[in-house]
Amino acid sequence: MVTFFGNYNLIISNADLLVTKLFSGTKASVGNLVAENDSEKNNQVFWEFMSLRFYIGGLGFIGIITLMDPFIQVWLGEKYVLSISVSIVFAINFLLGQIRQPVDVFKQGFGLYADTWAPVTQGTINLIISFALAKPLGLTGILLGNTISLLIIVMIWRPYYLYKKGFKVQIGSYIIGFFKHLTLLCVFLFITNFIINLFPFKVKNFTDVGIKVVIVTPLSATIYGLILYTTNQHFRDVIKRLYSGFVNR
Repeated sequence: MVTFFGNYNLIISNADLLVTKLFSGTKASVGNLVAENDSEKNNQVFWEFMSLRFYIGGLGFIGIITLMDPFIQVWLGEKYVLSISVSIVFAINFLLGQIRQPVDVFKQGFGLYADTWAPVTQGTINLIISFALAKPLGLTGILLGNTISLLIIVMIWRPYYLYKKGFKVQIGSYIIGFFKHLTLLCVFLFITNFIINLFPFKVKNFTDVGIKVVIVTPLSATIYGLILYTTNQHFRDVIKRLYSGFVNR
């Protein structure tokens, strides 16, 4: 079971590392932005960053759910494929790993390091829940320990801390903005999964895996991109900014 877990974790960790490298210059840029002390601009860039991370996290989520198992099956064999519940928790953890980044980066930009207890608490929660759920749920329960600890510390405490000590505004605006993004993500996942299931595709070899990747990736990117572009001003702004930077470089 540990070996099976390692196969999935290796692929997802490498994908996460790739995204991290793409955003490697973000911390310095945000630090310079915060130094300007322009609260409106800080808020604008924060939500542009959040919309982009939701986009990447959403694409990663659907990719893990639809492509991971077929790839493992062809690469290593059917016996190495884990249950769908494990894939779902892996996908959730990847998503959380993406959408935590705007808060983490701005927290560092503001120099907010007083919550030294948070990582220890997160690790403790992870350990306790993983231990409690390991027997009834197996690997899924162990992974859920990480999920729940991320939700409590990273997705609840840190935004509150950032908004109170950094942005110095009420957390309500964050909650509203976050749940708007979460709703759009759910719409995207429902539509994309529905379309993919309309055309079942049995994977037998690496060529089939490649074909499925070529189908799922642009389909997902287009659907989620259109949903966000037509409903979210911050996503439109960041796309225009990226396009302008690409054209004028």
